[in-house]
Amino acid sequence: MLVRLKANIDIVFQKLFGVEKNKYSLKSLINSIVEEDEQIRSLELVEPYREPVYLKKKRSPLKVIAIGERGQKYKIDINVGPTRREVDLMIREWANTYLHHVVDRTFYANDEYKTLIINIMNYEHFDDYGIGRYHRRSTHRDSKTNERFFDFDASAVHFVELPKYDRCRDGVNTSLQQWMTFLKESDEITPDNITLEVYSQYIDPVVTHINEMYLSREERVVYGEQLFEYFRIFV
Repeated sequence: MLVRLKANIDIVFQKLFGVEKNKYSLKSLINSIVEEDEQIRSLELVEPYREPVYLKKKRSPLKVIAIGERGQKYKIDINVGPTRREVDLMIREWANTYLHHVVDRTFYANDEYKTLIINIMNYEHFDDYGIGRYHRRSTHRDSKTNERFFDFDASAVHFVELPKYDRCRDGVNTSLQQWMTFLKESDEITPDNITLEVYSQYIDPVVTHINEMYLSREERVVYGEQLFEYFRIFV
């Protein structure tokens, strides 16, 4: 029996984007989320998906080293489907990383990389009182003036809350909206029924890949556990 897989479940996301052949699709996804001055032109997977390694960890960020359009260097961590507790821990780690950069001047001077953390979330983490703001970028700013200090801008965290995006209400007018539609509806989209508003040269390959994807028995067990966790959010 053919099982339609959900790309917003971590093991499927890792198996889909953590491989060399889908690097251009991953670059497109990242560029749809980060700001204009953070756009990347090339990337390398730090740890491509390998089943034995993943099964030991069961969940870990997809790690990428990237070069920006203006030659900037980035370390990018992509977390898919993190729980509220995991997000809280990530924020604490992010704060510690920033303090380490500022306090340890030697480390800061030798570190050429800016850290970007992307959280693709299956629940609503922020209460925006019905506004439907599904993408947030957090960095360090002056608490009174809201001024952004680029000299200290060593890291940034992006939050993409999938449940807040409504395709009918918000439309599919941007690259981010195309990718959010794919992530939310990947178990329904096929190469035969993909619509023109969702189609792009970068989304088409992963639509084909996910429809042909095979999970081993061990991978299916992990997928089932993560899927149960996903549906438990809505109970």
